[in-house]
Amino acid sequence: MNRIDEWTQFISKCLKSETELLGIQSRHDLYQDTARATFIRVVLDQFLPSSFAVGSGRVIDALGNSSNELDIIIYRRDFPQLNLPGSTNVFLYESVLATFEVKTKVVRTSFFEAMDNCASMGELSPAVNPIALRKLALRNKLILDESDRFVHEDPLKTARFNLIGRPPSCVYAFSGFQTSLKQLKENIDLWIAHRRKKKQNYEMKSFPSVIATQGCFAWRNAAPLSIRKNFMLGLGNDNAPIRLIILHLMNALNLL
Repeated sequence: MNRIDEWTQFISKCLKSETELLGIQSRHDLYQDTARATFIRVVLDQFLPSSFAVGSGRVIDALGNSSNELDIIIYRRDFPQLNLPGSTNVFLYESVLATFEVKTKVVRTSFFEAMDNCASMGELSPAVNPIALRKLALRNKLILDESDRFVHEDPLKTARFNLIGRPPSCVYAFSGFQTSLKQLKENIDLWIAHRRKKKQNYEMKSFPSVIATQGCFAWRNAAPLSIRKNFMLGLGNDNAPIRLIILHLMNALNLL
């Protein structure tokens, strides 16, 4: 076991020890704030370098598009914020390292809410140098379609290309679904059907990078957890699924 595995196992045990306490506090109005604060204290405060800070609010892109209100936004301290007294905090898209939705317990309603909030980040437009993007597209054999979008004959490669410049968004739940991959998959399928019915996007960029709860998880098939099988979303069991979130943070920090 390497040091990262040891650390994630330790963090996972700390999170599990907090679950019972959160279950008691969930009877009170402030339980969701407690879940968020617990995740920040146990995971992020120990992991993030001092050049990053943690907040909550909305993210806006250069075109003025706004995300939904998000539980946790990790952002660079050297970027400006556009906050007004008494209003929701606003963060510039380019300052964001990652975002999180943290739930005490996931049931269908809270799961859909968390998924929709992550999907709202997928609707924003990253400011990527168009010349560099075109060169990268040509190198990877993507072409422009009639809608002026880069596409590949392999839909998975198109989906991955559309993730360039996008920070990871993750869902973490202290309880719910237990180790049931079937239950997790059913709720993901229901969410996709819900988005399809409302004619909302459900592309790879709309999915969280990782969904972690108890001993099961889902992840989108893209860096840093890419595999060759041609599917968009994978599922699995892990006694410390927080490790997948840590891997995404390390990749966002260019540590992998």
